[in-house]
Amino acid sequence: MKVLFFATLRKLTGCKETEVHGAPDLATLLGQLGERYGFRFAREVFPGGELSRDVIVMVNGRAVEHLGGLQAALDEDDTVAIFPRIAGG
Repeated sequence: MKVLFFATLRKLTGCKETEVHGAPDLATLLGQLGERYGFRFAREVFPGGELSRDVIVMVNGRAVEHLGGLQAALDEDDTVAIFPRIAGG
């Protein structure tokens, strides 16, 4: 599947997108990405095995909160987008 990174997450990963295979659900995908991109990425996105409140994750344009959260099933042809949550005023 294709994984897209935005804003500060691009700096952490050093890329705009990557391909990942063999992740049946979001938790597995985030674990694999944490192994690939290291401690800082894991801490920002998936600390302690939980989805950080500081990121928004979408699968094929739908927020994962509406797809089962970390248990959201993934297919090889999915596109997963990971955004840092940004607040303004």
